[in-house]
Amino acid sequence: MNRSTIILFAAFIGTSICTSTFAQTRLEVGTLIGGSCYQGDILGSTVAEIAPNIHLSGSVQGAYFFNDYVGVRLSGGYGKMSGGDKFSEVPWRRARNLSFQSNVTNFGARVEYNITGFNPLMEKNFTIYPFAGYHQVLFNPQAEYKGKLYDLQPLGTGGQGLSQYPDRKAYKLSTGSFYYGGGMRLAIAPQLSVGIEFSAFRTFTDFLDDVAGNYVPYTDILQASGNQVAAALSNREGEFRGSDQIVLKTANDDRGNLKVFDYYYQFGLTVMYNFYNPFGQKAKTGFSKKKSTRKCPTF
Repeated sequence: MNRSTIILFAAFIGTSICTSTFAQTRLEVGTLIGGSCYQGDILGSTVAEIAPNIHLSGSVQGAYFFNDYVGVRLSGGYGKMSGGDKFSEVPWRRARNLSFQSNVTNFGARVEYNITGFNPLMEKNFTIYPFAGYHQVLFNPQAEYKGKLYDLQPLGTGGQGLSQYPDRKAYKLSTGSFYYGGGMRLAIAPQLSVGIEFSAFRTFTDFLDDVAGNYVPYTDILQASGNQVAAALSNREGEFRGSDQIVLKTANDDRGNLKVFDYYYQFGLTVMYNFYNPFGQKAKTGFSKKKSTRKCPTF
């Protein structure tokens, strides 16, 4: 996005907000219930891979609209993500045999724009809206080994913390994300609306799944840390081949792609409750029952 586009977008949003002096403000609170999934080094984009790795998720939301078009929304969500090479049809990925799961918490803010305007009191009872903002994502990748679930970050499966790999630092279990998406909303009563929504979190980390960069040889991890579990979870190709013998890897062999950050997605049904002019006189006296004489399209 070039500088001129940014200036025009900012001017457009600013003008829309300024018109709120003459428009009805609205506060809405509610929830989203649906699913979540991840996309990264050990989960591709095919339906066969994604479908088994969709998990129940939800969020609570609150938004303030300056007018019928522009609003700011705060939200906090919780879900789960997972992935595994076993779902892939690519031979080298199936042989790599890595997997993970993680609970996820996210919270942040976004700017939202109702393309057609939204104000059920004025018979604007349907809208399509895009949004963009920033969210913080908290995660903790884990993997199962011999029937037990292990936290992967402390194990340093990518060589984090080993003296012979000083450039490999332990990653944080929290990351920022550019948060964007869109949805549709329909008012079924002046106070109540329902809809559908999709959000994408383009995170600033490649470690949602604990996988990035090149392998660290099994023997390096075992000799440096003395942790057999860490070494085993760093290279699981032997398990795929049904052998206890480790398939040796070198520091030149790719384990993951360090150049591409991971994504997290959340989607579902929304239910919102509306308060009109929440900080004005009408907030104290209740909702207006008078219908507008303005002719607006009803969807």
